[in-house]
Parts: sequence; structure tokens; C-alpha cells
Amino acid sequence: MVRLAFDRLLAQSLDVELVHLLLLERAGMSAPSVDACFETRFLTPSEARRFARQAGNHLAPEMAERAARGLDLCYAAIHGDRLASFGWYALHSVEAQYGAGIALALPPDMAYVYSGVTHPDYRGLRLQHACIGRAFIALEPHGVTRFLAAARWSDVAELRNLEKLGFRRLGLVTGGLTAPFRVPPKVRRSGVRLGEEAQPALASRLILAEALSAGPPAHGDLD
Repeated sequence: MVRLAFDRLLAQSLDVELVHLLLLERAGMSAPSVDACFETRFLTPSEARRFARQAGNHLAPEMAERAARGLDLCYAAIHGDRLASFGWYALHSVEAQYGAGIALALPPDMAYVYSGVTHPDYRGLRLQHACIGRAFIALEPHGVTRFLAAARWSDVAELRNLEKLGFRRLGLVTGGLTAPFRVPPKVRRSGVRLGEEAQPALASRLILAEALSAGPPAHGDLD
């Protein structure tokens, strides 16, 4: 509670975010086995919209629209007609609201992982771990060999979950819209750019998504 209150004070009063960035590398990671009753793959935009309409899936309609616009990908474990587990993957860049308060631009070999959810009926089956391993395999043809994740300094539970999945901490980033960023050397060497440095890549991505919004999505039908 103290961490959370301090985090809110920094963000609201001083416009400062404290965010852990964590990295997971494809090398040496295997896709855990999963029961044959589950189908694991990227959802199409229409599937994302359908699951978003179903109560209890925790898949927000606005996220389904991101998939439809080609902004992000949703990798899922499906059990029959039920959404058992899913997580979101962004390529190239991601807005601050999805980057734990910090806009991020990614190198070509990296995807940003966020908002992983497993339905209560399927917890304990390591579906998130399995989905991350299989998402790596699915994204390999696109040159992705590293996953980045972010967690606010105050979110100890999220940090622990990410570390259980195999992510390791790159460093604690501090900064905000008006405050200059302090970027640890490991983060800088990873190729990730933050805040204002991320804006050119982010703007290009959003413009492309708008241009494609009336046609087929840029990435939504990957499988």
C-alpha cells in the first residue's frame, strides 16, 4: 500500500513514473507442453471482437479494436468456444497507457508483451507460460527474438508474475511527460527508446494503422 500511494503521488503531483522494464529472450526458451484440448494461436480481429462481447473474458472491446486496426496482436489459448488465456503483443512501438505509463519504441527484433489474463477456471495450468513460448515461435518469421515487458515500481505482484515467466529485470526507468528520463545502461543497450525518443516510431505506427483501418489489419491474422 505504501508503494502504491507513493507511486500515485509521483505520477499525479510530480508527473514522474517509476517503471521496471524486463526482458525475455528466445534463446534457450522452450514452449511448455499444453493439453491437446487447448488450441494456441493469434486471434483474428473478428475472434477478438467475439470474445470481447462474452462476459467474464476480461478482454476489453477497445483492445479488440486495436487488433482490428493492426496495432497489436492477441495470442490465446482456446478451449472449445471459451477463451482460457490470452496476452497482447505490440510490434515497433506502444503508447504510454499500455507501457505502464511510458511510451516505448522497440528495435525490430523485439515485441512488447502486456495485459496477460487467464480465466479463473483455467488457472494453475501454466497457460500464460505456454502462450508466451508459442508466441515466440509464431513471431520468429518476423524476426522477433526478444520480448519486453513493463511493470510499475509499486506493482510487486506483476513483477513476480513476470519473473516467474522467465523475464529478467533490465532496470528501473524514471521520468515522465515533463521530467527527463533516467534510462539505465542495460535498457539503452537493448535498443529500447522511451518518452520523446519513442514518439517518431509511435507516430508512424499510428498513421499506418489509421491508413489500414478500412482494409485488412496489418498483423491481426498472424497464426
